[in-house]
Amino acid sequence: MDSLSAYVVPVLFLLVVFFLLPISAFGATLAVTPESGSYPVGTTFTTSISVQSDGTPLNAVSGILSFPADTLEVVSLTKGGSIITLWIQEPSFSNTAGTIQFEGVVPSPGYSGTTGKVLGVTFKVKAVGQSLLTFTAGSVLANDGEGTEVLTAKKSAQLQLHPAEPTPQVVVSDVPTLVPADIDPRSSVNSKAKSTAAPLVTSETHLADVWSRLTTGIFDFALTGDVTALRLLVDDKTNTVPVVTYAPPVKTREIKDLTEGVSYLHVQFKTASGWGTVTHYTLQIDTAPPLPFTIIEVVPGTFTFVTTDALSGIARYDIQIDGGATTTFADDGSHSFAVHDLTEGAHTFAVWAIDAAGNGIESTCSFIVPVQIASPHPVSESAPTIAPDSLLVTKGTIAIAILSVITPLVALVLLLGWLLYLAWRALVGIRRNIEHEVQTARTSVHQSFVIMRTEFEGDIELLRKASVKRKLTREESKILKHLQQNIDTAEATITKEITDIDTRS
Repeated sequence: MDSLSAYVVPVLFLLVVFFLLPISAFGATLAVTPESGSYPVGTTFTTSISVQSDGTPLNAVSGILSFPADTLEVVSLTKGGSIITLWIQEPSFSNTAGTIQFEGVVPSPGYSGTTGKVLGVTFKVKAVGQSLLTFTAGSVLANDGEGTEVLTAKKSAQLQLHPAEPTPQVVVSDVPTLVPADIDPRSSVNSKAKSTAAPLVTSETHLADVWSRLTTGIFDFALTGDVTALRLLVDDKTNTVPVVTYAPPVKTREIKDLTEGVSYLHVQFKTASGWGTVTHYTLQIDTAPPLPFTIIEVVPGTFTFVTTDALSGIARYDIQIDGGATTTFADDGSHSFAVHDLTEGAHTFAVWAIDAAGNGIESTCSFIVPVQIASPHPVSESAPTIAPDSLLVTKGTIAIAILSVITPLVALVLLLGWLLYLAWRALVGIRRNIEHEVQTARTSVHQSFVIMRTEFEGDIELLRKASVKRKLTREESKILKHLQQNIDTAEATITKEITDIDTRS
């Protein structure tokens, strides 16, 4: 038994290490950042979905983020700066169900940082309330060749949504007509105004009638010596008379929290003659990028892509091949772009869709240039079709899934084979020990029997000598008979048992 324990204890230890080590060695967390914030109704803000780990290489990330559809709606999703390079399915959202879904892969050697961005999300605030962003599902797999699940925690975000600042009620009063004066053509003046004394408004952050992605603006007012007061107001109406008064007047004003879309900065000067004509300075603000889009290789070397932007519209597409120089693509309506004179092999095709406010969103794909496209001559329509990037993603995903199943099975088979070998060695050792112990016992019994028989035969010889000299008593004759019978019986029994043991061995 001691020999068997010497083999069993190490085997049990190895089993514990084999099955428990992968579970306790890694840990990862899905998180929404920032975890808190306060936003007014009607504004937009951006959050990030990220994965946090202890530096263990990660291979795949997926999840479902839920948000309250009655208070928030998703404006757009962005993959810019994501650690994911192969998306098993494009990130998607449903403003009806209040969900955002994502699933992607980081090819080997995986992602080894501590905090990696997975996806950017731009929300718009619909109503007042508290909004909790939570993960209803999630998975993070380690890049350990087995696809080990390492997700240990999911962090939520708590947001406070408060009412927008109320717009002051406009009190319309008679506006006297001032003496006409020249107006700088750069100012944005209501074309219906009859007075030429409208204030001149300029801004480096928000040019008149030009889209901007800034929600904080700095505006300058061309004050003259006779201006004694100034009125300002921002709203979405074209002919409002401002009511917020600054006396003495200010030359510059910083205005924060400007709303998305088209609005107007209303400016009015006061002189000794009273309040003058109102300038309605147009503001156009768009902070959200265009909608996500997919690049499709329709034929080898020719790609199509198109997206839209709800507010400012698409201004241009910037294109890069293999991370090289940027080419601006003016779409003629065909949404098609062809590449030429590339060396055969694998390449990357990246497109940035940029709206009129300067917001951009990126989409990329991989493609292969065969020999026919490497030639500067026109591509034949009969050229072989190259599988789209989605096929590469599918094959890579299948390979990862197969390896994650086969690798532990092979390891388990090898472990079982090793255990069987150890068990066989243990049984052989036990058999040898038994044979040795049997041989030792047989020798000991034989020696003991020889000693016993020698003593019994000495007693028998004494009784026989006494019978020659005299007649033995009844008791002595009986003892002599029993001694002879017992020694014969013991010898036969011991001989038979030893023979049986030899036969079984």
